[in-house]
Order: sequence, then C-alpha cells, then structure tokens
Amino acid sequence: MKKRSDKAWYALFVLPLVFIFTTVVIIPFFIGIGYSFFSWDGMALNPKIFVGFGTSMAVFLYHGFVKSIPISLEEAATIDGCTKFGVFWKIVFPMLKPTTATVMILDVIFLWTIYD
Repeated sequence: MKKRSDKAWYALFVLPLVFIFTTVVIIPFFIGIGYSFFSWDGMALNPKIFVGFGTSMAVFLYHGFVKSIPISLEEAATIDGCTKFGVFWKIVFPMLKPTTATVMILDVIFLWTIYD
C-alpha cells in the first residue's frame, strides 16, 4: 500500500543513519574533543544510539527488500483467495528470512565491536 506519508516515515527512520554517524564520530573529532573524552565506553552507557542505528539500518534493509518484491506475486496470491494479511504471512514473510538474518548478523557484529 502506498500512502502520502510513506516517504516521510521512511526518511524519519533512515536519517539517523547519517546523523548518528556524524554526531558520534565526526563532530567530536573536528571540534577537537579527542578520543579520550568521547570514547566508545561512554557510548555504551547510552542505548539510544544502538536502538537508533539498529532500527534505521533494519528499516533501510527491509524497505529495500520489500520494494523489490514484484506486485504480480502479491496480486496472484490475492486472485487465489488470500487476504492482505494472508499475502503478507504466507508470501512476503517467508521471503524476509534472508533479510532478517542479515539484520541480526549486523546488529550482533555492531554490538560485539562496541562492547569488545
């Protein structure tokens, strides 16, 4: 389904990918704060950064994958008598397994490198 607000919601979720990297890594180095003041240990105390980055990355990956699913596949399932929920649950959801595995691996690697 396409609505007017879809692009705004997508931008709301994906923009932190740019802003988090900029505010967390680049700005402190340009200001001259240095690595000792703004270390990864200080970031570990703030889970908002992890949630923001993880959610943004997941929305970006899922959006790209779901957008690549052909509409004809969903239309064929609807013609065969599937509801919208049935189309998602029986057709689209099983196709999301590789993307879900990718999101899980990326989140684990991100958290592993931060806490290591």
